[in-house]
Amino acid sequence: MATKKKLSSLSVFFPAYNEEENIALALERAVSVVSKITTDYEIMVVDDGSRDKTSDIVKGYIKTNPKIRLIQHGKNRGYGAALKTGFENSGKELIFYTDSDLQFNLAEISRLLKFIDDYDLVIGYRIKRKDPFMRLIAASVYKNLVRLILGLKVKDPDCAFKLCRKAVIDKIKPFQGTRGADVELLVKAIHYGFRIKEVGVEHLPRLKGKSEATTFLNVIRPKIVYLLLREALNLRRFKN
Repeated sequence: MATKKKLSSLSVFFPAYNEEENIALALERAVSVVSKITTDYEIMVVDDGSRDKTSDIVKGYIKTNPKIRLIQHGKNRGYGAALKTGFENSGKELIFYTDSDLQFNLAEISRLLKFIDDYDLVIGYRIKRKDPFMRLIAASVYKNLVRLILGLKVKDPDCAFKLCRKAVIDKIKPFQGTRGADVELLVKAIHYGFRIKEVGVEHLPRLKGKSEATTFLNVIRPKIVYLLLREALNLRRFKN
């Protein structure tokens, strides 16, 4: 049996938009979990133009923990843009991201880490998604469009619980889009021959705050649909 390599460093980042009710607990849980995995880590919040106190709360934590970082967008640029910023500013050997709304159990990162010696990306899929009905419909439509246009057959392409090697990001960047960065990551990774493992993870209901994608109409606004489709079509050259 091969000897497992010691994990040397880990970047964790959270995209965040108006998450003042959740970001403190997200950071506390991240520090608790990640500090048990490695001493060489960074935890980054990408604040996508929040109008609330999200950034102020993060700045308070930075004063007591220099391993916490904050990157702010001057205006709201969208979830995909926040992912792009997070990927391109993560500096450790491994990169992990999840949402700041506490709908995932961060301790389950250990389930992904078990496979990282043998794979380049280890991605979660929600075993039972705990989202409002209309958001589930929108997610299903999006997943099927991605499969149709790009042939991407992973179980849950936009699941916000992904771990990858920095070498993957270095190979595929710059990210060309601003909306579907998670799908772009997977499509390009497959194109370049990186190894992907899917792992089922628990999904929890949102208890505080409000998602910007709580209704079907929010998700299928013409501008957003146009941008997603345009980016998907641009990615077809990476389709295997």
